[in-house]
Amino acid sequence: MRVLFIHEISWRSTVTFEMHELPELLSLRGHDIDFLDFPEGVRPSGFRRILDLKTTVEWHQSRTYKDSAVRVFTPGRVFAKPLDRLTASFTFIPLLLKLLRRNQYQVIFLYSVPTTGWQTVLIARLLRIPVLFRAIDVPHEIRRSVFRSLIRVAERFVYRNATWVSANNSELLDYCRAFGASTTCSSVDFAGLDPLKVVNCNDVSQEIRDRFGVLAGERVVCYLGTLFRFSGLDRVIAELAESGAELDNYKLVIAGSGEQLPILQKQIRDLEMEERVRLVGRIGFDEISNLFSISNIGLIPFEQLPVSHLAFPWKSVQYLLAGLPVIASELRGLKTVFEEGAGVTYVGCHDSYSERIQSLLENPWQSRVLAQRGHDVVLDKFLWTKNIVEFERLLETTIARGDSR
Repeated sequence: MRVLFIHEISWRSTVTFEMHELPELLSLRGHDIDFLDFPEGVRPSGFRRILDLKTTVEWHQSRTYKDSAVRVFTPGRVFAKPLDRLTASFTFIPLLLKLLRRNQYQVIFLYSVPTTGWQTVLIARLLRIPVLFRAIDVPHEIRRSVFRSLIRVAERFVYRNATWVSANNSELLDYCRAFGASTTCSSVDFAGLDPLKVVNCNDVSQEIRDRFGVLAGERVVCYLGTLFRFSGLDRVIAELAESGAELDNYKLVIAGSGEQLPILQKQIRDLEMEERVRLVGRIGFDEISNLFSISNIGLIPFEQLPVSHLAFPWKSVQYLLAGLPVIASELRGLKTVFEEGAGVTYVGCHDSYSERIQSLLENPWQSRVLAQRGHDVVLDKFLWTKNIVEFERLLETTIARGDSR
């Protein structure tokens, strides 16, 4: 198949996840894959910061799988942030039309909504090219924006007019259907993991501990991922500070960056928690297994908001595949996959994270049983060896559906 992936974030600067693994795996299976992204986080120098109309093309890109071949096209930008994203809604169109006419794609795999999504769906419909839209979050909720209402309109247009809508959990699929996605042309489809890329080794060197600021003998609670405003980490840190001597010989290691970072930095200073909490910033794909190798618990303390209830935190799968039990907020999307006790212990609005952390740290047998149950679910539902075949079939279904219009 000849497939064009489109997303409104940067292929190069975004932390690796499904948007990299899926196209790379498809390329390794013999498919012709192009990727059209948006240069978010890229800061060109000189006059190009204001006006940069040159399209960048990088051939045979590989972020997660060696020897994969994904061609990445990045359109130029008019104006600097924040106007760049607004103007890109229209300035990317000539590049999209050029790619569609020149390469004769059989299907478009779309992640984008406001920046390049609704326009892609409209153009693809006019050119009779089927579009598979992949829902992984709620665009009008994930970021604060004065254009929130317009983004919501764009969502509705994409859900209604995409050839097929694929969601990463059933709660999110219900949301998409409520906004217009067809019940007969939509589905829940899980991404995957490669067990060789997420491991938890019992033989851990002090060098790895030193890398994350962990002392010998300290037990580790880890958080991996973006520091969203709703991460809930501020609540966890406050509870740990309050618990004082009741919980000792531990370290909370937070690996990630995002809008909540300066808030957490100030909170840690104010509560004098520097010895208990380590902010290590964003880590590379290859460092994830090192973090997990020194960890005892994985944490997902998201605030219970619509945006977090409808999401499926991918870190849950990573934690469990590495053999870590998970402590998480009672998120509906997460609970549709992992019921209580199947790898995850849930914390309600009035429950205590510090008490759950203490309980698991002090009961290693309970932790192992909890983690093993979740590990079994992951092996059944979330391995790329099986799921990449399902995505191939989904693309074929989308193509067939588009041809029947």
